[in-house]
Amino acid sequence: METRAEIDDSPKVIATQVEKFLTSAGSSYPALRVACKEGVPSFVYDTDNYLLTDSNRSGIDVTYRINAEDAVTRRWSETTSGEAAGLFNQKAVPFLRTIRKAGKIFLRIVERDGERHDNTFDLAGIGPVVDIVSRACGISTLDLSHNDYRAIQEMLNAAGFNAGTPDGIWGAASKRALRSYQESKNLPATGAPDAETLRKMGLSL
Repeated sequence: METRAEIDDSPKVIATQVEKFLTSAGSSYPALRVACKEGVPSFVYDTDNYLLTDSNRSGIDVTYRINAEDAVTRRWSETTSGEAAGLFNQKAVPFLRTIRKAGKIFLRIVERDGERHDNTFDLAGIGPVVDIVSRACGISTLDLSHNDYRAIQEMLNAAGFNAGTPDGIWGAASKRALRSYQESKNLPATGAPDAETLRKMGLSL
C-alpha cells in the first residue's frame, strides 16, 4: 500500500506478508511488515499474540535464519501492540539490504514463560518491496563504503551538483545534490544512490 504520511505528506509505504498457515492455536496470523513512514524504514515480525516479556529489559531477543545461513539472535525493539518486535530507522537499513535477495526467513521469539513463536516466511518478491520502501525513505539498497560515497560526492560536485566536501558521509547536502541529479536524468528523485543512478553517472561500485 502506497499513500502519503499524515504529518508531512512524505511517501508512506506498508507491505505485509501473512504466514499462510495458522499457528497451532488456530487463531493467529503471524505476519511480516516492511514499511516507510515519515521517512523511517522498518521491518516488523508480528506474532499476532500478546508476548510476555521482561519489563526490566529493553527490547526482545529475536532469532532469525535467512535462507541456509547460520541462525542469529539480536535484540529488536518491542512494538506498542505488545505482539511484535522490529527494527526501525538506521537499524532496519542493513537488514533490509540483507533480505532483499533472500528466499525465506525463519523467525523465533521466546516469551518469558518459554512459549515459542516460530514462523517461516516465503520472501519471494521481497526485492521489489524493499526497493519501493527504500525509495520512499530515501535510503540505498546498495552496500556502499565511505570511499564509494566519497566517489559519488566527487562525481556530483564535478557535474555541478553541490554535494559539499567529499567526505564519504551521506548527509543532507549529498542527498539534495543527488536528488537534483536524479531529477535532471528523469530518475526517481530519492536522494539515495541506486544501481540505475550509478550507471547514469558512469560509476560501477
